[in-house]
Amino acid sequence: LIVNDGQASDTLTLTVTVVNTNDEAPEWNDADDAVAVSVAEGATAVGAYDVTDADTTDAFNDISTCTDSGDDAALFTPTKTDADTCTIAFAAAEDYESPDDTGANNIYNVNLIATDAGSNADTLVLTITITDENDNNPEWDDADDAVAVSVNEGSTTVGDYDATDADTDTSATSGSCTDGSTDAADFTASTVDGNTCRIAFTSAPDFENPADDDTDNEYTVTLIVNDGQASDTLTLTVT
Repeated sequence: LIVNDGQASDTLTLTVTVVNTNDEAPEWNDADDAVAVSVAEGATAVGAYDVTDADTTDAFNDISTCTDSGDDAALFTPTKTDADTCTIAFAAAEDYESPDDTGANNIYNVNLIATDAGSNADTLVLTITITDENDNNPEWDDADDAVAVSVNEGSTTVGDYDATDADTDTSATSGSCTDGSTDAADFTASTVDGNTCRIAFTSAPDFENPADDDTDNEYTVTLIVNDGQASDTLTLTVT
């Protein structure tokens, strides 16, 4: 820097150092700041998401906080995993059959917000869809899971029995209809439809020649419905 009085000059040498400031916001690595993700019911983990910050020193480019916002934010817990990563998870596992999201349609909307020490922030918009799992047991419609039925000798038909399954993508009989217990060998179980099992004598019984285990014309058999994951048992006493 040179000063001159019209006759003489003097020079001041300046050394100017540019110092870093926290003027750059963190940026989510996802290009459009929007992510769609599917989560199975019963699970809590959603995902871990990384940011970058153009500031060159750790004091400026590290994440300070990870927070959330949006319609369904109260159902989630965001956490800072490390200097560059935010993780978000459901605070409690969701049930597909009983959605808690604002639209009650199993599509949850939440924003994940990464903020640095200079209060510079970036927002990632998450759309999270809960998917159905086979997590509910089939249930026989009969309240006490026990039925007494009479069959005329010479006839094979015993009955059709219905079950329900709360899972929307799985029917009660998705796995099988089978039989068990003492006199199971005398019967044949079969699947009628998604909610119905049928049981019949394999051969028509003869009252005068009982084939049940204790030969008293009272047959004990269980009808077992399976949805591919779990079972329920109906106890039949057939006279």
